[in-house]
Amino acid sequence: MNKVLIVVIAIIVIVAVFMVAKQFQGVKFGSLGSLFKVNYNVPSGLSNEPAKTNITYSTGNNPPAAVAPKPQPTPPAGFTVAELSPYYGEIKIGSVSPASTWNTVAQFSLSANYSGLKTPIDVTGWHLRSNKGDVVIPTAVADYTPGGFGYSGDITLDPGQVLNVYSSVSPIAKNLRMNQCIGYLNDTYTFTPALPQNCASVYDRSEISTFSGACQSYILSLWSCSAPSIGQINNFSSEPACQALLNNRFNYTTCYDRHRFDSGFFTNEWRAWIGGAVNFDPSHDRLLLLDKEGLLVDEYTY
Repeated sequence: MNKVLIVVIAIIVIVAVFMVAKQFQGVKFGSLGSLFKVNYNVPSGLSNEPAKTNITYSTGNNPPAAVAPKPQPTPPAGFTVAELSPYYGEIKIGSVSPASTWNTVAQFSLSANYSGLKTPIDVTGWHLRSNKGDVVIPTAVADYTPGGFGYSGDITLDPGQVLNVYSSVSPIAKNLRMNQCIGYLNDTYTFTPALPQNCASVYDRSEISTFSGACQSYILSLWSCSAPSIGQINNFSSEPACQALLNNRFNYTTCYDRHRFDSGFFTNEWRAWIGGAVNFDPSHDRLLLLDKEGLLVDEYTY
């Protein structure tokens, strides 16, 4: 009887196992790891602590750290944050000089912030708006070559660069980026104000060491960017070498050819002459610098 009972129980167990296995037929347990990878660390030896589970994301990346929102700038009176340019605080209105009875040329400057500016900013087409009028920032020649050639393009300000804008007229009908030879143009053209007089040398000291003392003294006395007059050159007609150097070296072409590829040849200043009225109030005014979208870049009051 006991043997029969044992056989019956065995048959029941086998049938139960068969039925359970049939219900899970076709299930792929490996697919459960498609979203998570689960590693079970089984502790060595006997322990009452549960097995530790390490879960990593299927992409292999941890969740991104929270990024603090960028602080919003405080807009000036009459403006909202939505009306501020992406360049707000990066380009500033610098010096401002309204026209007056003793100063017929009005002037203002734009400067690029040293610390805030990451890339050059194109300011051509921006507006400087006063209570009485509006000025549009023009194009300029970045590399003025001898002979007056040079393509006028947009003015882009790098960190630390300055654009000076004048109400006077450019005698060459071009706006310019300054360089270490540009002052020689003052000998041929009348700029208002005059171009910077900080030209690079157009000769080496060793070149003139064999000239007469009088010739050397005269060459050394010449101001930077100054060209000798015909009369001064003729004073040294008895010294052909001295006369040739005076006649051929002190000009924009020679200076440009000698120094065009020097480090620092181009300076941080641009100049533009708009040849028209800059309608700033001579007493007090509010100036608004607006980008091409009409958004506020800077405000200046005086």
